[in-house]
Amino acid sequence: MYIPSQQQTFGELAGSRQDHRRPLKLLAEVTINDTVSTARLLNISQTGFLMAVEQVQPEPGAHLILHLPDGRQAPAQAVWTGDGFAGANFCDPLSSAALASLLLRAEPDARMAETVPEIRHRVAHTQLQPERGFLVPVALAAGFWAIGGVLAVYFA
Repeated sequence: MYIPSQQQTFGELAGSRQDHRRPLKLLAEVTINDTVSTARLLNISQTGFLMAVEQVQPEPGAHLILHLPDGRQAPAQAVWTGDGFAGANFCDPLSSAALASLLLRAEPDARMAETVPEIRHRVAHTQLQPERGFLVPVALAAGFWAIGGVLAVYFA
């Protein structure tokens, strides 16, 4: 398991990731050195996660167990810690199904909550205008229909 040196910056660590992290907001239980604690997952991938922890701060290299919502456990190892946050790598990659389950159980993204009312406002105030030339075929069709009706009555 890779444990970074003290000289590496967060940007260097993020650049060395093997998998794309997906943002989420989800409370989860994490066992840190045999102590169960509540953590807020902030991003996750099949190979690791970022969490905010309040009660117990793990040390780099500490063994963690992320308790998944479906009851399974995902062993991990802390890669870095600081200021109430910790980044960890899973010992075995999460399955696509386990990752999807976590993402589906997460709280709605705050950015989406801000965007939805704006989109609703724009849609509600949009006035549909017919395309230029739209009335010509409609008028011709109505005219032919009227002429057809007149001719049908005349020749009947």
